[in-house]
Amino acid sequence: MTGSKKIRNRRRIVPPAQGLEARSVEQHATDFALRKTGIRFTDDIPWGAHMCIFYETTEDLLDTLVGYFEAGLDSNEFCVWAVSNPLTVEDAKNYLRRAIVDFDEHLSAGQIEILHDYEWHL
Repeated sequence: MTGSKKIRNRRRIVPPAQGLEARSVEQHATDFALRKTGIRFTDDIPWGAHMCIFYETTEDLLDTLVGYFEAGLDSNEFCVWAVSNPLTVEDAKNYLRRAIVDFDEHLSAGQIEILHDYEWHL
């Protein structure tokens, strides 16, 4: 295919598709796009990847999550945090409010949602 765009994923080059199939292929390629985590010492990761973070203090956890949520908000992604003890929803909001520029605007726009863990499980 000379002169036409190609979508590259990790396994092969996919020729451009037409109509509904084109949107499906574009979404598939987007799924393989790397996202910034905002977490120090961590490379960019593909959408949908899972990670586990070990921490010693609540401050360690909060410092890690600030970078994570800041990267998500900067990328215009919808962010959800289900907090659990010893943190409260207000603790989380207050910490993010101090650390992220325009946090309240993101919150009021519905770009980030912070709720108790039991709300998330229901």
